[in-house]
Amino acid sequence: MNATPEDKHASLIRHVQGATVTHAGPFATLEVPTLPLEAVRSLYDEFVIPFYMKRLHSFGSAEIDALGRIRSRVSDELITTLLSDLNWRSRTAASYFTVIFDRPHHIDHIGRLLLRSDVCYVGAAYCRVMAHFHSEQAIDYLNRYLDYYLDRPELYFDQADALAAVRYLDNTHGSDFEALHSSKISKMISARPDFLGQISHTRITEDLNAASKLRNQ
Repeated sequence: MNATPEDKHASLIRHVQGATVTHAGPFATLEVPTLPLEAVRSLYDEFVIPFYMKRLHSFGSAEIDALGRIRSRVSDELITTLLSDLNWRSRTAASYFTVIFDRPHHIDHIGRLLLRSDVCYVGAAYCRVMAHFHSEQAIDYLNRYLDYYLDRPELYFDQADALAAVRYLDNTHGSDFEALHSSKISKMISARPDFLGQISHTRITEDLNAASKLRNQ
């Protein structure tokens, strides 16, 4: 059956939003709120566009000024709204706000999004949220992610960022979570020899330190 123009248009929209890979994993049934584009579009100019393209460590005067203009209006409701947009840009900005403004209320929502992996490009931001809060719940989401996705090298997702977050936690808090995944890490390296070179907990340290400075400005 040939795709209709409507199907092609919907597929294009999903691609632009970051849903470039469709997979039916065990987390697809995890419930997350979703909103239509029309419910979020009006927020893009102020709350998304100024922030999503840079790492927290790379925020300069333009991003800091933009953050200052919205700081008093970044509510938990707004963060939930941005996370409920099927768009990696909105979800990246929302994840940054969660860390910068220290909002643990969103750990479960973001953890579910990490496991579902519905859109690309935003996984690194999700992992920074988990590393920042390093609660039992946040750590569980990272470990569950790695337990499943390290076994699937054909899914070129956010395994390196999740493992970097675990390394950050191990180095910062004296834990040993990476050891839980040693056999699956070896499997991933066999399939993707460059995998270890992609892991940098230093970048997470830089971003979380930057978020702390932004929080206290």
